[in-house]
Amino acid sequence: MRGPVLRAAARVVTVALLAVGSITVALGGPLAAPATAADLSGFRPGNIISDAVFFDGEWWGEGAVQSFLDTKGAGCGVGADGSACLKNYRQSTWTRPADDRCRGQYDGVGNERASAIIAKVARACGINAQAILVILQKEQGLVTTTGAAATAARYQKAMGFGCPDTAPCDEKYYGFFNQVYQAAWQFKNYALNPSRYAHRAGLTNNVRFHPNAACGTSPVLIENQATAGLYNYTPYQPNAAALAAGYGTGDACSSYGNRNFWNYFTDWFGPTHGYGVSPQVNALWSSLGGSRGALGVPTSHQRCDLVPTGCSQEFTGATVYWSPGGGAQAVGGSIRDKWMSAGGLSAGIGYPTTTVLACDNAAGCVQQFEGGAITWSAATGPQLVGGLIFARWMAAGGIAAGIGYPTNTVLGCDGVAGCTQTFQAGLVTWSAATGAQLIGGAIRATWDAHGGATGPLGYPTTTTLSCDPSAGCMQQFTGGAITWSGATGAQPVTGAIAGSWLFLGGPSAGIGLPVEAPSTCTPQACLQKFQYGAMTWTAASGSALIGGLLYAKWSAEGGLAAGLGFPTGSVQACDPNLGCVQPFENGAATWSAAAGAQLMGGLLYARWVQAGGLKAGLGLPTGTVLACPNSGCVQPLQNGAAVWSQATGPQLIGGLIHARWTELGGMASPLGLPTSTVLGCDPVAGCTQTFQRGTISWSGATGVLVR
Repeated sequence: MRGPVLRAAARVVTVALLAVGSITVALGGPLAAPATAADLSGFRPGNIISDAVFFDGEWWGEGAVQSFLDTKGAGCGVGADGSACLKNYRQSTWTRPADDRCRGQYDGVGNERASAIIAKVARACGINAQAILVILQKEQGLVTTTGAAATAARYQKAMGFGCPDTAPCDEKYYGFFNQVYQAAWQFKNYALNPSRYAHRAGLTNNVRFHPNAACGTSPVLIENQATAGLYNYTPYQPNAAALAAGYGTGDACSSYGNRNFWNYFTDWFGPTHGYGVSPQVNALWSSLGGSRGALGVPTSHQRCDLVPTGCSQEFTGATVYWSPGGGAQAVGGSIRDKWMSAGGLSAGIGYPTTTVLACDNAAGCVQQFEGGAITWSAATGPQLVGGLIFARWMAAGGIAAGIGYPTNTVLGCDGVAGCTQTFQAGLVTWSAATGAQLIGGAIRATWDAHGGATGPLGYPTTTTLSCDPSAGCMQQFTGGAITWSGATGAQPVTGAIAGSWLFLGGPSAGIGLPVEAPSTCTPQACLQKFQYGAMTWTAASGSALIGGLLYAKWSAEGGLAAGLGFPTGSVQACDPNLGCVQPFENGAATWSAAAGAQLMGGLLYARWVQAGGLKAGLGLPTGTVLACPNSGCVQPLQNGAAVWSQATGPQLIGGLIHARWTELGGMASPLGLPTSTVLGCDPVAGCTQTFQRGTISWSGATGVLVR
């Protein structure tokens, strides 16, 4: 609480030494104060504030002052007499030319904001705007005054300048602008003419505790000009009771002006002997425990010349950065070291948007920035992840994505070649064609084993983060795919085989997942086995799929060793009634519900195809013939047979003629093998099929005759 403003006869001593008038002695506490004060054990009567801090007129500009006033006066209302609170206060100012005290000219402006007046006076006279704000508060409580208390009378004597303890205030110094300028000018006057004032830097002064002389004095070695100026402005030091009271009331010999100056400055802006901090940085600093917290104390001035727009300030425990988008955030330890070694703001991830000052050794930590993050774990150390790689990682859940922490740092990607950032259990890749994708687990290991991004698979085009052990999963790449299931493990599918398989539906194509990498591959042909089939490729016929019972039959007969070569077309579904035929280079695989799966090859297949295949009327093969002796062979068909010998060549035989020939013993019959093919008979004219040692004829009138 703020006690009454006392004026004592002792103030007359100061009055006699002042050239322009006296200053109100602020003995009472302020009108409004924080619930708790800074740790007053740090108050040094001989060095209340350093010269470097007090006389730094460039410390804050108008924007920083206005932001501070907006924060402190957030609940401010109009005063009882209609006066505005300080954040909204305006006054027309006049030009004050430079002199040997205030070496910068003050250019007057009509209807000027209080924040502009404070900042311009600070710059013109070389007094820290923060010190001006503190004096406004300790003298008249204007920074935090709200409601009815914000009156014109307070603004008339805002800095307490020209208000001696033993007489009324001098009206020629009335007015907010006049008060702020004259007070700042006077502090520089103390420095320019130290011998004219009772309190001087570098000397031991007997400083009183109270205007009442009976309260006594104590010797104080005043160490610097800023402290001397404060004692000349308010010539009393706090006694033990005042220091013990924080912002409260001590005893009858307590004075509070210089105590409250130190309290407010320390609570609002940080250590008076170090480097003040802006309101935004101060809020972070305070939330982290102030000078006793993780940030420690400032070790440098705040700089606000960063590009892009932003500020930074060094503390003993970390560096605090402020940006319009991220606010005030602290970066410390190995995360700060990593960021700075990567170029700091030039690293490409912008300003920090979170504060991380300690990491759990077991869990690690992530500090986020505008365009990325810096991570740390005991296993990986600090690493930077940014840009589209960071965005993809975060979209997948960050640490929850399942690939752990990054194990290296990637600061830039080649737009043509792309880039890869490794994580503990996976990778995040990027290329202009594929964007950013995650790859992990067994799929990642298989990708690495096949050359990674420079291998046949290229960069991933999709992200797969989890797999069902039963159903499996697939991740696609520019040059194919990698699949995984508990039964098949991780297998790559590349090149033309991959293209065809994916076009046909990939895992939905009907042959399941690959069970091995592509095998038996040459520049002319390649085969890859799947759970329920195979994919093949040849330079002559391209890619083909063979699956189901057709694949089972082909595999049972030796696959490529069966002599049919590679399939030249794909069959994904068969009509149970009509059946189906899958062509191969040297034959076909056929299936029907009645005949089952069969293989047909060589000249027998060629003759069947020449006759129309399924349209020939003989149906599908009901047996498999893969090799014929010179003496001949017969491949049974549903409605006939295909027959070959070296002497007769390939022939087809069907219908009643085939039935009669079979009754006579087929190849062992007296007729021998057919030497011609008859596929249709006119019921009237009939037809005749020749054999090696006879004929079989048929007509509607005669039936079947053997000659």
